[in-house]
This record gives sequence, structure tokens and C-alpha cells, in this order.
Amino acid sequence: MFADDLILFGVTLEPQIQVAMSILSKFCAASGQKINMDKSSIIFFVNTPPTTRRLLTSKVSLKETTSLVKPNDFYIWKSIVELRPTLDNLSYWEVGNGSSINVWEDTWVAPNIVLQDHVQVHAIPRNSVTSLKDLISSYGSWNWNLLSKIFSDSVLIKLQAITPLIPLESMADIYLWNGSASGMLFVSSLYDLLSNSAAINLNFHWDDVWTLKVPKRYIVFI
Repeated sequence: MFADDLILFGVTLEPQIQVAMSILSKFCAASGQKINMDKSSIIFFVNTPPTTRRLLTSKVSLKETTSLVKPNDFYIWKSIVELRPTLDNLSYWEVGNGSSINVWEDTWVAPNIVLQDHVQVHAIPRNSVTSLKDLISSYGSWNWNLLSKIFSDSVLIKLQAITPLIPLESMADIYLWNGSASGMLFVSSLYDLLSNSAAINLNFHWDDVWTLKVPKRYIVFI
């Protein structure tokens, strides 16, 4: 991506994407600018069902992509994408109906715990259970008989602390940020986290930058 490109975030629902396209249309009408649809694309969360992907891409005539970055993209966008692992490590799922959560790869039992590392040796075939919804009974409670065949006792104890999923379809799964008490991701909380973890040289003489014999636009960028 380049400096004048935009990333829009939203829930994978048809009304959401319609609102986004309506806003972009109004912006183009007011500014005289035009969106290059050939160079625009849409990227989905890994657990988005194929039917939902096809529906939303057809509604906005956008092609689906799996990457936001290209070799010649602007440095700032590359840096933002490189933060994805940090966001993943500090995020977790709050269980609702279980349809959006990958049992093995997502963090949903507790922060920093991925269940593919806690599977019983003689468990059932992994491909027979993918979505967390597969581990929930028709009554909206855990299928303990199945769970006991897959996970260790330590994992089963943690599952007992998760609120029963009743009624099954009434509550969607929620992706939460572990870096704030509310579970919401704010720019300020992410900035504080990165500032505290990064090795920042506070003794650097920034005034010396302005004495460099280079074009001023380079200095401003630094």
C-alpha cells in the first residue's frame, strides 16, 4: 500500500459493507476523486465462512485477497502489518455461539493458550472438529463426553469456568484486546504497550537531525 491508500475495518455483515460503500460514494461525489476498484480488494478474517465471502465480494464487486502488503508498498503500511503477530498474541475470543472460533488455532480458553498444543495423544481426528461450535451440544452446553476425549484435564478445568452457551444462537463470539481492562482496542493502549516494550533511545540528539545536509522533506520524514 502507499501513503494515500485507506484501510476500512468492519463486521462481516452485508449492512456494514453497504454503509461503507455509501460513505465512500458520498466522499467521491464531494471531493471529485474516484476509487480505483481494479486496485481495491477485500480481506476477511480467517474464520469467515466461504458463503459469506462470496456474498460480500459480489455486493461490492471487489476481489478477495489474503495479503495487504506488496514488495513496493509504503514503509508505514508494512510496519503496521508487521504488528499483526503482536495484536494476535494480546487478543483472545470471548465465547458466544462458537461459530467464529477455530478450536485449535484461536486463543479462546485463556490468553496466550492455543489448544493445538494441548491435544490428547489418542484424540479423535483433528479435521473432524474445527469450529468451536462442534464442541457444543444442542442444548447450548459443552459436550463433555467429546471434550474429555480430546483435551487434557487442565484444559477441561479451564473450560468449566467459561459461561454456558445458552441460548446457542443468541450471542456472537467477540474478539477482545488483552491490553485494556475493557477488552476494547484503543490506539492509546497499543501505543503505551509498544512504547514500553520497544528499546527506545531517549538520549538520541534529535536536534542534530536538522543539521543534516539532505533535502528538508527527508528530515521531516525522519
